[in-house]
Amino acid sequence: MSFLTPLLLGTFNLGMNLGRNLQVTQLARNAGHMYVRWVDFSLPATQEMMVRLGQGLNLARSGGDGVIILSQITVPGEADCAAANLGLGACLNRGLPVLIHRIAFGNLSLRPSAFGTPAPGLADSSGAIAPHLYLTEPSARASNWTTVLALAPGEVAFVAEVYVRSPSWQVGGRDAEGVYARAIY
Repeated sequence: MSFLTPLLLGTFNLGMNLGRNLQVTQLARNAGHMYVRWVDFSLPATQEMMVRLGQGLNLARSGGDGVIILSQITVPGEADCAAANLGLGACLNRGLPVLIHRIAFGNLSLRPSAFGTPAPGLADSSGAIAPHLYLTEPSARASNWTTVLALAPGEVAFVAEVYVRSPSWQVGGRDAEGVYARAIY
């Protein structure tokens, strides 16, 4: 009995977390599908819809046990620099992956994006980052992106990241990682 009880509890814990992992993965896919179709996630009603889709994960538009981060990433080329009236010397982010749009809601303190966070005030209220900013500001660069997906200049990737705390991973008073999923379109 001393062997079977921990085995049974461990199996139950693993099963609960596998179910949570499926929920978080589906939520990231749903958010990504909507985001790539230009659904406006800066609107409170749209954010509430995502909270409802994540039912049972204790999500909230502000706070809660999860965070949803939506980003658009591109690699600007010489044509982008010329369109912004920037010389090649002033166009510091030419040829580098940059964030051109970012919306995040939920408990923003839980986890940052795996691809960097633009400086405060860089994005406007709709999440858009102006071309003269993403072409010149180092904080607009998407870190760790080149190992994920190679983009040609002008191509745009839509990224949905979801992180939810997983209370069933708590063992011995330690809070281990939660569940993270991303979808790229």
